[in-house]
Amino acid sequence: MEKLYNNPVWRRIRGLGGVGILALSVAFCLTGLLALSSCDDDDEEAEAEPMEMRGFFTSVDGDNKHVCSHEDVDVYLEGDESTGKLDVRIVSSGEEFGGAEFGHVGSKLIDSDGNKTIVTAYVTDDGHGNFVYPGSYYLTSKMDSAIADEETIFTGYWVGHLYRAPDHGVVICPYVLVPRTALEKDGCDGTTEAAMVPVGLQPYLTKNNGMELRACSNVFDDDGKVDPKPRM
Repeated sequence: MEKLYNNPVWRRIRGLGGVGILALSVAFCLTGLLALSSCDDDDEEAEAEPMEMRGFFTSVDGDNKHVCSHEDVDVYLEGDESTGKLDVRIVSSGEEFGGAEFGHVGSKLIDSDGNKTIVTAYVTDDGHGNFVYPGSYYLTSKMDSAIADEETIFTGYWVGHLYRAPDHGVVICPYVLVPRTALEKDGCDGTTEAAMVPVGLQPYLTKNNGMELRACSNVFDDDGKVDPKPRM
């Protein structure tokens, strides 16, 4: 301690006297405040409010039956709409995922007529540090008062691996993204009954006047060639 106290640098600091020590204290305080201010700014940017949406889609369960499922989706947008392109980050969670969250990234494109398209991609962690089962969403904007009055919804499909099903096949299935306040999850919480699907969603997720769910289609044939056919 004595060695430190007699250090030339410390002697110079002591030689500054009370005013010097006060000046140093103020400098340290200002530096700390600036650092805190910078942290606050970073936090504000990182904590941008998401668009709270809910996704409804058909899938295949472990028994190879078609089901209507849902997920809560937080959509984060970055950029300027006037450029026609925004960066998109999505965080999804759902009961059928065991409460786990997974994310994907992509773009939101806006054409000259104001039509919007969301395209994202994701991969799944198998729990052992391996990235497996990649997939993608392709969704386009539209208005449908039967689902959300004066609010935009997005319809399209998801494509990826059915990792719950025994053969882990790559499929393409219908998907609808709506404001979370527009529809409750009831009716698409793992049901196999098309009649249980909310009325507004039936044109997108059911067929034959709501008598059966729209089937997912296998993307590849047995030879690995693209040949979409409804999954039986």
